[in-house]
Order: sequence, then C-alpha cells, then structure tokens
Amino acid sequence: MPELELESESPFTQSFDTLVNETLQRHHCPGTSISVIHNDQTYSKAYGHSDLKSQTLVNTSQTLFYGCSTTKAMLCAAWAIYISSAANREKPEHEQIHFNTALANIIPEDFVLPDRTVIVSLEDVLSHRSGMSRHELSYGYEAVDAPRGITRNLRNLPLHNAIRTTFEYCNLGYVAASHALDVVTGNSGFMREQIWRPLGMRDTFGGLREAREGDVARLYSWGKNGEWKEEALMGLDEVAGAGYVISTAEDYAKWMRCLLRPSNHGPLSEEMVEELFKSRIPATFGGADSVPLDGGFANYALGWFIGCYKGRKICYHAGGIIGGGSRVLLCPEIGWGATFLSNGQNSGVLLRGLLFELLDMALGEESTGYAKCEEVMPKFFEEMREQSETGFRKVFSNVPERPTVPLALPLSRYAGIFRSVGYGNVEIKTGLDPASGEETLLCDIEDRTWRAKWTFRRINGEHWRIDADPSRLPQARRAESRVEHDGRISWGIAMEPAMLENLIWFH
Repeated sequence: MPELELESESPFTQSFDTLVNETLQRHHCPGTSISVIHNDQTYSKAYGHSDLKSQTLVNTSQTLFYGCSTTKAMLCAAWAIYISSAANREKPEHEQIHFNTALANIIPEDFVLPDRTVIVSLEDVLSHRSGMSRHELSYGYEAVDAPRGITRNLRNLPLHNAIRTTFEYCNLGYVAASHALDVVTGNSGFMREQIWRPLGMRDTFGGLREAREGDVARLYSWGKNGEWKEEALMGLDEVAGAGYVISTAEDYAKWMRCLLRPSNHGPLSEEMVEELFKSRIPATFGGADSVPLDGGFANYALGWFIGCYKGRKICYHAGGIIGGGSRVLLCPEIGWGATFLSNGQNSGVLLRGLLFELLDMALGEESTGYAKCEEVMPKFFEEMREQSETGFRKVFSNVPERPTVPLALPLSRYAGIFRSVGYGNVEIKTGLDPASGEETLLCDIEDRTWRAKWTFRRINGEHWRIDADPSRLPQARRAESRVEHDGRISWGIAMEPAMLENLIWFH
C-alpha cells in the first residue's frame, strides 16, 4: 500500500508532525512509522531515519521494524482460529482443545514444570498467570535456541507465584504456547497462513531470517556519554509467538482493521475477538506506567492489556527489544486504532504519548494524554531502578560500605566457566570495574536471546552484588560464591531479578 496522500481529516497534521519530531529528538529515537485506522479510513506516516549511517529515511510501506511483544496478540488470535476450526471441533470431545485445556494435555512430553504441570492451561500462560517468572537469560543458547527446546527447559526453572493469583509477565509461556500450536497444527506457518496471508500482510515476517534484511531498520540505544550506539539485529526465531514478528506500520493497519471489524468472512469472527479482549487477571502496575489510564488500572486478556481512557475501553500492548520498540492502541467503541514501530531503545514506552495524542484527536477531546505521559516519563525509569534497589535491600540489609570479611581465596580463583542445568554456561573473568577501576569479576553474556554485561561487586565475605549494563537487562542481582570441599568454586546467582532469594547454582 503506497503512503497515502494526507487529506484534511488526516490526523497527521503539521502540529502533530512537529510533536513527533520533538518527541523523537527528546527521547533519542532515530525514527518511527505510525499507522492509524478510524472507521473506513487508513492513514500512515513515517518520521526520522531507519539507518543513521546511510541516513536512510523511514518508509511506511517498506521499512521493516520489530513488532516485539505485539506479536503476542497474533499468537492468541491464531489459537482462537484453531480452537474454532473444524479440525478441532470435529475431534472427539475429550480431544478438543479450548483455552482452558492444560498445556500438558497438548504437549505432554515437552511441557513439564517443577510443580503443578497438570493444571497450567493454555489460557494461564497466555494471560501471564501461570506462576512462571521471566527467566530471560535461560534461552537462546545451545539446545535452548528453538521453541521446543525452550519449552522443555521449563522443568529446570523455579516457579515463582501460585497459579492464577498474580500477573507476572512471562515470555516463556508464550514460547510454549507457540510450540504447542506448531505441534497441534503440524504447521509452523499457521499464523502466516491464517492471519497474515488472508489480510494481505505481505511485508510481515516471523524472525529476521525470513525478513528482507536490507529493509530492516537498524537498532539504536543512546549512550551515557550522549552518542548513538548501533545494536545488533536480533534473530528472534526462538521466541516465536512471544515476539518474533517483523513488519511495517501499514501491515499493522491491516491487522488492526481485522480486530476492529471482525467478520465471519475474515480470519477473526466477532466471537473470537470478544474472547481475545475478555479480561483474565488484574494487571495493576501503578506508578508512572498507569498514566493516563482512568483509575490507573488495567487487566490482562489474551495478548492485550485492557483499560479505560476517558470513559472508553481501550486495548493495548507494547513491545521492546534492545534498540527498538512498538505499541498498538485500540479503541473499539469508535472503530479506532493506532500503531507505532520504532528503532529507539525503550521507544515502546517513550513514544506512547503520541498514540494518546492521536486518540484524543479522534475522540474530539482536549489533548491531555500526551502531556501526562511525558510528565511522568522520568519517574517511569526511576521507578524501575527503585524497584530493583528495593528488592535488593530486602535481601541484603545492613550492608557495610566496604567489605569487612575477606574472600577465602584469591580473586582469580573465582573466575572460570560455570554451568547450571537450566541456564547453561556463564564465563566469569577478572577485570576492572568500569565505575571504580578496581579489580573485580566481570561476565559478558552474549550467546542468549537477551544479552547482558555484568560487573560483580563484593558486599562481604562470599556475598556479591551484580550490576548490569543499563542498555541491556539492567536489574541488580545478588550472588554467592562457595568454596567446595575439593577447593573448586561454585556460584549461586539470582538469575531472575524478581526472585532474588532464589539462587541458581553454577558449578
């Protein structure tokens, strides 16, 4: 679809263009592509650069961006299509799959948890209420680099919360649901055949290997010294329906129209969309991220957050990778939706005010959403840092300014390659602390889906704090070194920041 001539009713006014460019500059996002659906009208416009080195401009129909976690809604839609299909409904009743079917009944050999395996349903993992934590550094390496391997590794990862009690975002559950769909349909291209192709989404791909790499926007983060840093493109085949879509803003317009105007003649019926938008669990997050929702409250459905804005129901989801981000916002009551795709670090959060500005325009309401989002943006990242610090202080109280108890062995003895069953290998080396210049231990994790750079800082004795490069996975972790009976070193590391008290042991 060629970029549309902007008509008088287009939301892309001169003042909005100015707002977008100012926002991109303020938040250090090189470019973005935005599409809007309103009743029968579709609009799209590109801003900024897809490649800073070549100064290539973003193009709404050609530039490919990572859709990131907005993929989740497509996976849920694919499951809704299968559940309603003749292939499923014509099976004996006890063999039919529904959203409340236990995953262990669908893929019994692959889906095994440390506990409660038989009761975790498809719906539980798709609504982030399975009790599983994120464990983001547990996949992307060796045999854990494809949906089946990632699913089978769940048995080696500790659970966090009781089932159906707590909303806890977990990509791994979506990977397992993707693998289950592949097994049931015998078709890893089910999403393409049932959603993308019927909707004419010819510029939508599953993972980098499928995409036209020359058209994929480069990814960027903003360095602490005020410079652009180009980040490596991510393959993402292994995460599948959790976040592997690469697409254009114009293709996302076709996807939004399908959701806003469901039809028995299209991929999604009204009943399917109603099921997808039905709330499953409160997802109260509070703080800066609750702005500008009515009451600061949202629920999670199947691949969608559900909230209220100025008295109207909205459905939305953001996504992010290292150097890129996305967000989709729908207001079904007025037949409206908007998407942005961007190649800036944290852009899924940083640019969200632009979608609320567009929604205010569509509602004919006073423009307040954008200003509220921008006002709390510094607080958003400060709250993330504070949450990490608060969790750390709960585990370590009364920490001395400097260690008072020495290590049992010389620092170099604590370096080496260490392995755990669920997380694979980590290589710990001696090096200089980038902040203090003192000799310490460092760890670069580059062989996973999510990369990390760690600096070990000793608290006391064999107790350590691990600080991460803020451009990667920035949460603080705790660690404990242990001298075994044979003189070898073992490391216990809180690999999941939400579970600081749970150490994963590497030997």
